[in-house]
Amino acid sequence: MAPHCVTGADLVVTFFAVAGLELPWPMHGRDLTPLLRAPDAPWPHPAFYEFTGDHYGADVARVVSGAPQEAVYNDVPWYVALRDERWKYVRYLTPGETEELYDLRADPEELRNLADRPEHRATLGELRRRALAELRRTGAGFADHLPPTRQMRNGGR
Repeated sequence: MAPHCVTGADLVVTFFAVAGLELPWPMHGRDLTPLLRAPDAPWPHPAFYEFTGDHYGADVARVVSGAPQEAVYNDVPWYVALRDERWKYVRYLTPGETEELYDLRADPEELRNLADRPEHRATLGELRRRALAELRRTGAGFADHLPPTRQMRNGGR
């Protein structure tokens, strides 16, 4: 069986689908029914999750776009993370923080951040783009107001 990355939000959407119920409002998860029917089928969707402390929805957008230095909860900067079968990408929502990029096949314990390595610049850019696409797909009001990362400030767009 091929490993696929899914999140808890996918379970809610899947439960509704299996029960034959319509979603009561737009939800971020994806219906996993195709994987239940064919576990080895391709699954092009990454797992995507956010950490925004005790803020949700419009409150997150207000902080990130208005006062991103306050995007911290219990001394942990807010972040979004994207994971596929090989890579994990983390982008913090406070200005100037470093991005994180891990090759989970070579480094499953996430001990070597590859975000500053020139040979991984294209992968970093692609995962950054995919994370932004997920933010937009899920209707995150702050998607177009992300503060620049350290890598961006150092010319690593």
